[in-house]
Amino acid sequence: MRASLKTRLDRKFPVTPFSTDYRKQQHFRGESQALQWRYTEQAMDILQGWLAIARKGDSSPDAESRLRAVESTMGFRFPDPVRFLLTTADRPEGFVGESYIAFFAVDDLAQCLADVQRAAPGFIPFASNGGGEWYGVDSRLNTPAFVLLPAIGAEWSAAMFLGSGWEEFWKTLQRGDLFERSYQVTS
Repeated sequence: MRASLKTRLDRKFPVTPFSTDYRKQQHFRGESQALQWRYTEQAMDILQGWLAIARKGDSSPDAESRLRAVESTMGFRFPDPVRFLLTTADRPEGFVGESYIAFFAVDDLAQCLADVQRAAPGFIPFASNGGGEWYGVDSRLNTPAFVLLPAIGAEWSAAMFLGSGWEEFWKTLQRGDLFERSYQVTS
C-alpha cells in the first residue's frame, strides 16, 4: 500500500513534526517560535500544492536513476529536499513567500551545469527564479551553501548568499531578500 504524502514527507524531513495532533498540543512561547512554525507550515502547504498539481506518481525509479546519473557526472549529491522535489514532481514551480522558484527537470540539469561550469566552477544549479538567475549550491565546500547566480554571465563575484542549509534557504525565499547578502568564500 502506498504511503500518504504526509507520511512520506514526515519520513523525508523528520526534523519538524507535521501531524495535526502535534500541532494542537504545541504551545509556542515567544514570537520567534511562532514565526518559525508559520514558515514550516507555509513551506509544507506550498510543497503539497506543487506535488498535487505536478504529480508523476511516487518517486519513480526512472527519475531517481536519471538523477543519480547526473549526480555521478557532476560528482555531487544534491541535498535531500532538492532530490525529493526533483524526483517526485514534474518541474514544480511557484511562489515561496515573496520569491518565485521553478525547479529544473532532471533531464535539464546536466545542460544547465555544462552552461555554467566555465564561468563558475562548482556551482550546481537546480532551479530558476524566473528573472534570469539560477538557484544552486556551491559544491566546492564541505557543507554546500545555497546561492543565486545570474544565468548569463555567471561568475562567483556576482553570487548572492541564500543560506547555509535548506531551512535557511527556504526562509530567505519566503522573506524575498535574495539580493541582500553577497557571497564570498574565504580560503
